[in-house]
Amino acid sequence: MSIKRGVVLHGRSREIVFNVYKFFELEKLRAHELLKQMYVASVQATSDGKIPLPGKLFVTIQDFLKASAKITERVSTSTGINKNTITKIKREGIQAEAIGKSKIPTPKKKARGKAVVLDKFDLSALNQMIQSFYLVHKEMPSLNKIYLKAQDSLNFQGSKTTLLRIMKNQLGYKFKKCSDNRSRLIERPNIKAWRAKYLRRIRENDALGTNKKPVIYVQTWNLSHNSLSKYRQSSDHVGVPKTSAAGPRWYIAHAGAENGFIDGAFLMFEAKSKPGYQEHMNSETFTMWLNHQLLPNLPENCLVVIDSAPCNKPPNMGHKKCEIQAWLNDKGIIFDPSLSKSELNMLVQNNKPPRNYEIYNLFATRGHEVLRLPPNSCELNPIEYIWGLVKNKVLAQTEAQLSSEIDRLTQEAVDSITANEWKREFTNVKNIEQQYFEIQGLEDNDEFSFIFHTGQDSSDEVDSDVSSEGSENAMSSSEDLDYGPSSSSVQ
Repeated sequence: MSIKRGVVLHGRSREIVFNVYKFFELEKLRAHELLKQMYVASVQATSDGKIPLPGKLFVTIQDFLKASAKITERVSTSTGINKNTITKIKREGIQAEAIGKSKIPTPKKKARGKAVVLDKFDLSALNQMIQSFYLVHKEMPSLNKIYLKAQDSLNFQGSKTTLLRIMKNQLGYKFKKCSDNRSRLIERPNIKAWRAKYLRRIRENDALGTNKKPVIYVQTWNLSHNSLSKYRQSSDHVGVPKTSAAGPRWYIAHAGAENGFIDGAFLMFEAKSKPGYQEHMNSETFTMWLNHQLLPNLPENCLVVIDSAPCNKPPNMGHKKCEIQAWLNDKGIIFDPSLSKSELNMLVQNNKPPRNYEIYNLFATRGHEVLRLPPNSCELNPIEYIWGLVKNKVLAQTEAQLSSEIDRLTQEAVDSITANEWKREFTNVKNIEQQYFEIQGLEDNDEFSFIFHTGQDSSDEVDSDVSSEGSENAMSSSEDLDYGPSSSSVQ
């Protein structure tokens, strides 16, 4: 199959041609040397015409002829292309000739897989699954074990690299060398300490019996009419995802205790623009809701559990350049419009305001104590499970409903949640809290210390080839790992 005249050969093709030329040039030199040796042997021919052939020359000729029979290896050597690729091209060429085609089709690029995005419920389920290795199997899990378990239990669709990136950047895990010189996955100590501090305070309050403080869980959500997000159920199964689409979005805030939602605390409003950097449930809206709807309806001396109170955080590298510029303009910070995104981000970092604990102080002035949930620990928050029930009831009726009906349907769903459902979810959370206490007990037990021993210093940490891109939003951020104000500042 010859190439027609006038066909332009591009860079890679020309490189292959040159490789083939050099290969045959080298083969020519070897053949020329053989011919010289054979000529010398022929001069020494006997009178009866027999040519004495030295053993070394015989072996050289034999090897040369054998090598010529190894076609795939010779093509691979001459072109510089892998033998597997040569075999595949040969097969495609035979198939093309069989159907009368003059060209071998170029393979199409594999479609890039869809990005795997886990919401907070999925992250919580993944974290619980990892923790179960410690509690049930009493072992420190490897990445391969976690990956296989995530595929089986959570229907995880991503690769190992994606899973590792999620565990490092979003759950706060990292690989370190253990005393046996093997790399194991461990949870970051500051997150474990945060959870231990949180659980200890909850248990101390529970131990007071009838004199304990009422525990109030505060949470905010968003709801889209045209999409079904995944949500948590008591059975720890994750809901089936639907394809998301653009549509109206509502922001919701509510609070609840063991016996039900707090009366008069329900807030719901529709967003009037697309969600972005300055979302509608910001600190101003949240503070207004606290002052007018939640705080006046709380019983005295409560233990208030919040996840992450909405606030106007400064932008980072995860935001658009125009959003960073808008933030700088809003703060009256002068900058050169020609600055790169990285340079603008440095300006933001150098000028961001100190953390404002106004929301915590609002509770403290009313005699309440505030506890913050550890990152990605919605399994410790019963109101998240209740929200799953509410959302399920709303979405079961929205397919034939107009978006204008969402407010009414949501309010009806909230009102339909019974005290028994609340108590069931509280019991479920208490069981999970107990599991964490058991894991913590194992860690403190010298008998199992070999499971958790990870070396003496940070130099043992294993570097990963996983990109640190997006670390601005990772769990390693000091902003996300802030415990909140000290006890003296809120009491």
